[in-house]
Amino acid sequence: MIGVSNPIQAGIIQSLSAGSLGTTQNIKGGEKFGNLLTKMLEKTSASQASSSDMQERIQLDDPSVSIEQSMIASNEASLNFEFTLQTRNKLMKAYQELMSMPV
Repeated sequence: MIGVSNPIQAGIIQSLSAGSLGTTQNIKGGEKFGNLLTKMLEKTSASQASSSDMQERIQLDDPSVSIEQSMIASNEASLNFEFTLQTRNKLMKAYQELMSMPV
C-alpha cells in the first residue's frame, strides 16, 4: 500500500484496494466511501483555511506562529489538495471507462 500519513487518505486507499465497492452485499460500503470523500473534501478545505490563516498571521508578525509551522501547514494543504485532485481524476477516468463500455 502507498505510504500515507493522513488517516482519511489511508481509509480511501484501503477502500479502493479492497475492491469491495462492486459487491451487492456491501451496499453500505458505498455510503462509507461517500462519507470518506466528504471527509476528505472537508479536511482539504480546513487545511487550506488553516494554511491561509497562518500565512496571514506571519505577515502580521504574530509571535505565536513560526515560519516553520506556516510552511508545514502550507505543504500539508498542498498535499491534501493534490490527493483530492488525483482522486477526482481517477474517479472520472473510471466513470468514463464505465460509460464507454458496450451494453
